[in-house]
Amino acid sequence: AAKYTPEGGNIELRGFREAEDVVLQVSDNGLGLRPDQVKQMFDLFVQGERSLARSEGGLGIGLTIVRRLAELHGGRASAFSEGPDKGSSFSVRLPLASPATASVGRAPGPVSAKQTIMVVDDNIDSAQTLGKLLRISGHTVRVAHTGRDALDGIAAEHPEFIVLDIGLPDLDGFAVATEIRRRNLDPRPRIIALSGYGQASDFQKAEEAGVDHYLMKPLDLAKLKQLLC
Repeated sequence: AAKYTPEGGNIELRGFREAEDVVLQVSDNGLGLRPDQVKQMFDLFVQGERSLARSEGGLGIGLTIVRRLAELHGGRASAFSEGPDKGSSFSVRLPLASPATASVGRAPGPVSAKQTIMVVDDNIDSAQTLGKLLRISGHTVRVAHTGRDALDGIAAEHPEFIVLDIGLPDLDGFAVATEIRRRNLDPRPRIIALSGYGQASDFQKAEEAGVDHYLMKPLDLAKLKQLLC
């Protein structure tokens, strides 16, 4: 809303109950959307048009994450606009907890293991987004954007898992993994490599570097969560 509303515009945040749902709504009087844009705004890598004078940044994945998180909680996300230059409204609707769900003294369900994780990726948006998703699951996460920064952080914080992008700008992921294993850290961190390349030679390099698991991009978050148990 702030990105697409001119200076001096209005942004309104509302939270209210509607039947058995709670609704969180962000509205503005900014750039607005065409009808075809409203239908696409929650699709991956889709952003509204902007002039060069407007702020840049982001990969167009934020609303996709909003929708997915809402759906995971049994809710939904939606958008509305009367048209270009008439502002926009985005809503998240979530079901209220029933008394049975919120009752005290019920036997707790199974709790997934919470881990200390380092995410290493030179793509700032990707690293921060993955870090947020892992924190939502209860993990402690630190993010690094270079191989050397990752090695410094590992030495200081001793993460249990390292989610390591292979294509780093200084030391590539294979070199980082090799250095981690050379240090013989105790306890031994588990290294989960992420790469867009899946040839036999890539898997061989990963094995030689001491990588425990090799995942292909785009990342399957469910598969990653299984490895973090």
